[in-house]
Amino acid sequence: MKKLTPEQEALIPVYRDKWRQIALSTERIDRAKAESAIKAAYIANGKPEPEVEFFSSPCVVWKSLSCYWQNYYGNRLRSIAELPLTKIPENQLESYELGKRLFKLRPRMDELFFDLVQSLKKPLESLQKPRESHFENSVPRSLIEQLDRQSRSIGEDGSYTCWGGVSFFDVMNGCKNFIVYQKFCMWTRPQVWAGDAAFLDFGFSVLNYPYDREKWEIFQQLIVSCGWIYSCEKTCIVCDRPLKLSFDSQDRLHAEGKPAIQFPDGWGLYSYHGVTLPEKYGVVHPQEWQSQWILQETNSEFRRLLIQEIGYARICEELQATELDSWAEYTLLKIDKMIDNGDRQPFYLLKMTCPSTKFIHALRVPPDMRSAREAIRWANWGIDPQEFSVQT
Repeated sequence: MKKLTPEQEALIPVYRDKWRQIALSTERIDRAKAESAIKAAYIANGKPEPEVEFFSSPCVVWKSLSCYWQNYYGNRLRSIAELPLTKIPENQLESYELGKRLFKLRPRMDELFFDLVQSLKKPLESLQKPRESHFENSVPRSLIEQLDRQSRSIGEDGSYTCWGGVSFFDVMNGCKNFIVYQKFCMWTRPQVWAGDAAFLDFGFSVLNYPYDREKWEIFQQLIVSCGWIYSCEKTCIVCDRPLKLSFDSQDRLHAEGKPAIQFPDGWGLYSYHGVTLPEKYGVVHPQEWQSQWILQETNSEFRRLLIQEIGYARICEELQATELDSWAEYTLLKIDKMIDNGDRQPFYLLKMTCPSTKFIHALRVPPDMRSAREAIRWANWGIDPQEFSVQT
């Protein structure tokens, strides 16, 4: 087939939306159906049936691996340095033992899905480009990217640090999460494969291409029945789906004062228009964020977001900006408490008060501004305020 009919083209978004809805489902998985789908996929790939283990979220796995890695290799370094070995805290024993067992698993990469989808795609090879691209964005990329980033940072809050604060071992912090991530980075996300499912479904159902019915049923069931999957030689780990998923109009993870994604065990991510937030900011509605937090925040991305959402008008008032000069309804201000992380200069702001509405707006200007009029010229692309008024 060289060209789709208008009726066939009109069905592309129907199949894309169908699989997007499946991929973003927040319903609890049916463990019996999930286990059946996993075992059928192994058999279809010529592998023996695995033991299937279920977890409430990927975080359970990440934290257990992190706990095991920090304790085990931390003590190895202590031994080399002839320092006393640390004892695993009682409240971390269960997590340590789980991490120890998981660390020994041998991953089978993505072949659980890959082999199936490649064999199913063969009859549709003539269609794959460019028509396949219509189905690629079934799931917002931000969901996958943010969960990937989070898997690298588990334990950085200190709750799983077991080395007694000895600075000698701080060098391990950077590589620890990387190794844990590398060990378990090959999660199969059925959500990611939903784009392929939409393309295959369209080819088989609308275009009537031939296909292996048994493999197609297995592939569908893996996506419909499972959350995240980590497949190993003799064991397959399946995580439940999130209870909540929230996006903004641009398909970025987003929620205000609550998690944008949350799993059944309570673990989740706070996110503001695609920026993953620490809990201390995420639990507070952006309208209630405090200017004082900007002074304490060292992360440049979080600092930028705080400034953006709090707004310069509130920042000026709450951080007691110093008035340097004024002209008409414009005032040049300086905030000594706020220091730019880049050039280490205080913040200089041009405050503008609307004569009719009395609405206050503030704009950051370069620190070499010495008068309000000069700052206005800079804000107006070199046009003097009097000349600008005439033009207006």
